[in-house]
Amino acid sequence: MTLLKMMKSGVFYLILLGSSLFADCEMQHVVIFSVDPTNHFGEIMGASPVFSFQRGNFGSVNWSNTYSISTNEVNKKVVAFLDADMPRGTSLQVNLTPPDGARTLGTQTLSSTPVDLVIEVSKVGASGLPMVYTFTVEAEAGVISSATRVVMYTLVDG
Repeated sequence: MTLLKMMKSGVFYLILLGSSLFADCEMQHVVIFSVDPTNHFGEIMGASPVFSFQRGNFGSVNWSNTYSISTNEVNKKVVAFLDADMPRGTSLQVNLTPPDGARTLGTQTLSSTPVDLVIEVSKVGASGLPMVYTFTVEAEAGVISSATRVVMYTLVDG
């Protein structure tokens, strides 16, 4: 066998040997990851509503806007409550249009006690969802020069 032939067969042998070594070699790499729960109700667009009634005018007035909601969990619900109850003779209600797959409980009267608004919220991200506040005033309210209430929304286990 000539040297050239030996070299050729040696190189060929090394190539075969090298590829057979790598064919039997495995490498594993463990990747560790986590996804934290995400529950967000927010992004109410626009200015806060201002409701004003003139002397002798009682009844209701609506204010419309939109909101966003996102969660990567299942069976959540939107609850809302006020920082303090409404004055006697007045009420504040809200109605939220639910995201796909969830259900609304319709128009609910708000107070300092949490009330369910939207249920069965699961793995969703949506924005531009309609919401409507309704402020009602009755004669027994008397004079209220100016007052504010903070509406707090939260996404909790349903």
